[in-house]
Amino acid sequence: MKTNAGVSALLKRDLHLSAAKIRKCKTPEHIATILCIPLHRLQLMAAKPVYHIFEIPKSDGSMRLIENPKKDLKEVLRSLNHFLQAHYYFTKPESAFGFVIAGKRDGRPRNILTNAEAHLGMPHLINIDMEDFFHSVKSEMVHQALQRELPLLSNAALEMLSALCTHNLRLPMGSPASPVLSNFAARPLDEDMMHFARLNKMKYTRFVDDLTFSSPQPITDDLFGQIKGLIETQRFAINPEKVKMYNQEQVKEVTGLRIYKNKVSIPDEFYEELDEDLLRLRCVLEAVCSTEPWRHGEEWMEELKKRIEGRINFIGMIHGKGHGRYNQYVELYDKAMDVDDFVQSRSWLDFPYSV
Repeated sequence: MKTNAGVSALLKRDLHLSAAKIRKCKTPEHIATILCIPLHRLQLMAAKPVYHIFEIPKSDGSMRLIENPKKDLKEVLRSLNHFLQAHYYFTKPESAFGFVIAGKRDGRPRNILTNAEAHLGMPHLINIDMEDFFHSVKSEMVHQALQRELPLLSNAALEMLSALCTHNLRLPMGSPASPVLSNFAARPLDEDMMHFARLNKMKYTRFVDDLTFSSPQPITDDLFGQIKGLIETQRFAINPEKVKMYNQEQVKEVTGLRIYKNKVSIPDEFYEELDEDLLRLRCVLEAVCSTEPWRHGEEWMEELKKRIEGRINFIGMIHGKGHGRYNQYVELYDKAMDVDDFVQSRSWLDFPYSV
């Protein structure tokens, strides 16, 4: 299930039905029934979940551990995610913006843009990044979160689901169900933070592991210390290197978006990286086509294309698809992908031949 998609009347009805199904579950048999899988297979997956483990580079040069469930397990977790997301759709706290379903008909979509917009007009702001967020959610926390969200579940069902959804006794980075379960686990934190924000006339939002507080008054060291204490009480930790405090004179950033003069925009660095990707794509295509016919489906090329398309769509989401910057990059991408543009211009003398 894709998050942040438009919620039509038909989809909303499906969410109601799916939420009702998962909330009525009591036993492992009930869980297996709604997931359309034999109970013995589900129990076997929970007893021995199989993952493909690898690392990918992060933007800061370090490596991120990815635990990708094998095909059968991933399908089950994807189906389970549908039911869990349906439940969370109707119970989510007002502060949660990441990995939640919300759409145009909901009045207030929950996405990276509206997360930043929530803090417009506030002169003081602090961003706090939680360290190793998914891996901080241990099996015990998953068990407790499921018990809190779905109180009819028996202990046997809770243990089976906790085992099914965790790897090495914590949420894996790469499972379809980890995002919604992290939201389940973070609900007590969100409730504490919303209460704290109201008491101190602040605004609080959370986008996955990024916590943002904004205030009409300076955010003092004492206030930050209280926030840190509340986070640690809920068994999470702050990444001290990613705490950023802004005063009323500074241009602010919230989850990578720029807040300035009561407007949200995309930082220049985003466009610079997109320009580099487009240049890289064009150069690689030219090099490939100069030696052999163009072949679609190269895995590394498809990943580069998806990254570029994702960035361009992001511009469209933030600024609208009628915005000049969006249209400019659509044209640049089309030009970069226009193989005929440089294939047809080559002389027949460029092609190798033998006599």
